[in-house]
Amino acid sequence: MLLVLAFGSLLAAALPLVIGLIAVAGTFAELAVLGRVTDVSIYAVNLTTALGLGLAIDYSLLIVNRFREELQSGRSTADALTATQRTAGRTVVFSAATVVAALGAMLGFPFYFLRSFAYAGIDVTVIALSAAPVCRPCLPPRCWPSRSSRSVPGRSVSSSSSASAAVCPSCPTPP
Repeated sequence: MLLVLAFGSLLAAALPLVIGLIAVAGTFAELAVLGRVTDVSIYAVNLTTALGLGLAIDYSLLIVNRFREELQSGRSTADALTATQRTAGRTVVFSAATVVAALGAMLGFPFYFLRSFAYAGIDVTVIALSAAPVCRPCLPPRCWPSRSSRSVPGRSVSSSSSASAAVCPSCPTPP
């Protein structure tokens, strides 16, 4: 319910959860392979789940809020998407790099459980980073947060289908 309030629609709120689930599932696969080579702590699963969902929601909120700000400043939808990817996308990359660097420091410790936390955390961060900026603009324009289109006079959600195709040519467009 809280995500629906933050994102403005049920489908838009589901996307961060999908990104999180992709990140978590990918990391579980990596941990399964890694578990055949070295010891992996069972608590790495908890870290993966919490960090994966947290980062996916955080990165998605950052991107959506920046997109709303760009629309409110009077930019066209296509320009707002471009500016969002340029600014918020850069912020997401910097944030992920900071998380990866912090978790990478744990690789130097001789304890297997700390190394397994580092493996899990780095992997889930990289997958969430890869998915967030790519998946958010690919959300069909009819599913974008409804408050962003209402907050700009004269703009409708359906007018942004060409912007979706400009940023992500394989994105579905509304009928």
